[in-house]
Amino acid sequence: MGEMNEDMIRSNIVRRGIRPEESQVQLIMASYGKTVSGKKGTEKGPEAIISMLDYQLEEYDRILKKTVCDDVIISQFDFPARFPQLKPVLMAQKVKKQVLWCLKNGIFPVVLGGEHTVSLGALEAVLQFYGAEITLLDGDAHRDLRGKAEYSKKGWNLAHSSWLRHVRDRFKFPIVQFGIRSAAKEEDDYADSQEDFITFDDFYRGNPWNMVEQIPTELVYFSLDMDVFDFRCAPSTGTGTTEPGGWSWYDMLYLIKALYANKKVVCCDLVEVIPDDYTEYVAAKLLYHQIGRKFCN
Repeated sequence: MGEMNEDMIRSNIVRRGIRPEESQVQLIMASYGKTVSGKKGTEKGPEAIISMLDYQLEEYDRILKKTVCDDVIISQFDFPARFPQLKPVLMAQKVKKQVLWCLKNGIFPVVLGGEHTVSLGALEAVLQFYGAEITLLDGDAHRDLRGKAEYSKKGWNLAHSSWLRHVRDRFKFPIVQFGIRSAAKEEDDYADSQEDFITFDDFYRGNPWNMVEQIPTELVYFSLDMDVFDFRCAPSTGTGTTEPGGWSWYDMLYLIKALYANKKVVCCDLVEVIPDDYTEYVAAKLLYHQIGRKFCN
């Protein structure tokens, strides 16, 4: 990743020097990449996204006609330096604890990955806090429903490819997946056998309003893996496990508009970004727009 011009003035999007409880949104820096199966580097994604928010992104959202950060106080939470070296289960517990803190204090938690395993702790926190009356809306090129990461020499049972299976085996809640373009037979069979599990194939990207209408609950956890996008938003240099096809930028903007207008998103994440000087900018811009849709809609 190229170095930022040190003469640039930092934006006011992410506030510094405030008490955590003063914020309305907390960006939780889940810099973790221990179980990746493709290219390495996702643990560097959160810092790169913050850098784009600080130095490259306009504070004014042209679609919303709002300077979002004037109306919304956004803070940043950093885990201790040893966080990237933790075992997956312990890492997930740390994320869960911080997301729970946000929910209990009325703060909107946004988890920045990092590999998709970081979402396990966040989703468990939301399920613990709200109960079963919540749907996971999961945008991803892959199902992440493997029983274990059998491709890994380390024999991970919990990995970025199996995190959702771990949560689903312990909690029963509706799942709506979209953007799926690759899966093991085991994963498709598992999804087909589950009640309250809806899959929208890639061609549904042209009708996001229909997708939102299928979400059975008012409360939603929104998870986005950057490989849900096509190469124009997430090229092979910017995410670990790319697939042909995928959603466009405008497809996603329409979905976000429909989602935030009709449902209450209580937590979101954005994961699997590998810094390449472009993909992290797309992620930062999408994230800022989501926050605007939630608070300034």
